[in-house]
Amino acid sequence: MLQQLPTKEAKTQRLISELAKLNLNLPARVSLPLRPEATHHVVRIPHTSAAVLNSKDKVPYIIYVEVVECDHVQTTSVPNKILENTLRQTRSEENVSQMATAAETITVPIRELVEVMGGYGSDMFEYFKILLLQGLIAARKHMDSLVPIVEIMQTGSQLPCFNKGPSTIKSLRDRFHMNLTEEQLQLLVENMVEGSIHSLTTKLYDNFQYLTNGIL
Repeated sequence: MLQQLPTKEAKTQRLISELAKLNLNLPARVSLPLRPEATHHVVRIPHTSAAVLNSKDKVPYIIYVEVVECDHVQTTSVPNKILENTLRQTRSEENVSQMATAAETITVPIRELVEVMGGYGSDMFEYFKILLLQGLIAARKHMDSLVPIVEIMQTGSQLPCFNKGPSTIKSLRDRFHMNLTEEQLQLLVENMVEGSIHSLTTKLYDNFQYLTNGIL
């Protein structure tokens, strides 16, 4: 079905559309053929996270499937359907907590992340950049809601991130790049990733890891 479409963008849109139709019938008494005996129910396929890959012969596309473990796929009750809005709100609350913790603990340089993704130019590396672009586009839609929250937080705060006064909010607005088209945003993401890979701080961190832990 996807092979008949002329462009990667058209294939991706069709893939997302078909997965959205599947979601209408989930959760269901179905499972993935991972083991001889199924021990889970498929509850959702996040269709907007799907992507068509370049290596069409081996792996034509990538999708994510959310499952719930069960004793037996045919006898265990199928879980109730979770509405998208409810799921999004729950995940947003969880993500706020996770991001606050992650901000203090993540120290892995981007070069190591690239290696985990299969190396520079791999399908997963290209998909990583697609997700960065999608995240930036999504964040821009909510700029007018996010900035006032930060302005409230800044009032009377002694945190170092707010010590530049009004220029702090201006810098925050600038990071949404509202003046750029989506095509220009894509180029920006490309440059940001390239800059991170080849930055001086990344090289210094790599050298530190090598000297202290023997990691090259």
